[in-house]
Amino acid sequence: MTEKHDLDELARQYLDLWQEHLSDMAGDGEMAEAVAKSIELMNGSAAAFARMMTDTASKEPRDSNNDDGLSSAITQSSGTTAPGPPSGNPDDVLDQFSRRIAQLEQRIAKLESAAGASGKKSRANPARGRS
Repeated sequence: MTEKHDLDELARQYLDLWQEHLSDMAGDGEMAEAVAKSIELMNGSAAAFARMMTDTASKEPRDSNNDDGLSSAITQSSGTTAPGPPSGNPDDVLDQFSRRIAQLEQRIAKLESAAGASGKKSRANPARGRS
């Protein structure tokens, strides 16, 4: 019961400190002006971006490789084109990876069977046989 009481008291102190801190910040004219300018800049940037996207989407046909029209918007704003989708088929990469793992498993099986047939211990873990 005392642990819950301690946690409640700690939470109350934490909230009181934050309330005091925010009250102090609100009373500081320079801080309030800086926050207001920051919010104004963020709102202006968001509005400009939305306007650019709307203008771009309405003026140009959409690229078949990029259905959202973002590539052309980035091209207009920075002068360079956005990278396209990755080349190749991801399934091909996974198939190649699976084949390579299977080849490695076969090589390991051959090495293990060769080591077992000759009576030699595998060098993979030389300390295994020691006590």
